[in-house]
Amino acid sequence: MNIALSVCDVITVVVIFLLARTDLDTHKVSNKWVLGMLIGGIAPLVLDCLVQDKWYIALVSRFGGLIACFGLMLAACAISKGGFGGGDIKLMTAIGFIFGFWGGMFIAVLSSAMYLGACVWSKRRAAKMHRPAPKVLPYVPYIFLASIPVALYLCIPADVLSSFFTF
Repeated sequence: MNIALSVCDVITVVVIFLLARTDLDTHKVSNKWVLGMLIGGIAPLVLDCLVQDKWYIALVSRFGGLIACFGLMLAACAISKGGFGGGDIKLMTAIGFIFGFWGGMFIAVLSSAMYLGACVWSKRRAAKMHRPAPKVLPYVPYIFLASIPVALYLCIPADVLSSFFTF
């Protein structure tokens, strides 16, 4: 386990939390913060390449996460009717770059599932109360909630995880 990579993951989750608060208030994701995350994601990439013997695995994982998260969110934006915006796509692209392919995919799938559940719940609740359903729910809070288990998994050493889940 590399302490510097863990610190970068925790900082990323804190930035996602700040963006979630902004998204709840204004329904906007700041391009400055997302660009800062992308630039800040270069440091963990360099550290990851220096720590691993097979440095190209980290490189492929990070850029694969960037491309896969961008493609997945772009497809979700095309399918949904105004649920995802450009800021959400850019944020998930940065997250895919920082957390790598599998971390980015886990966050994208889990946050989308939570978002879909919240949309269904809010529409049912609005119908039950005979009120109009909210047009758009902010998406970044669900990205934040989904990024917590990924960051914990990446920050906790493998021997601790394996001893915790051994029966």
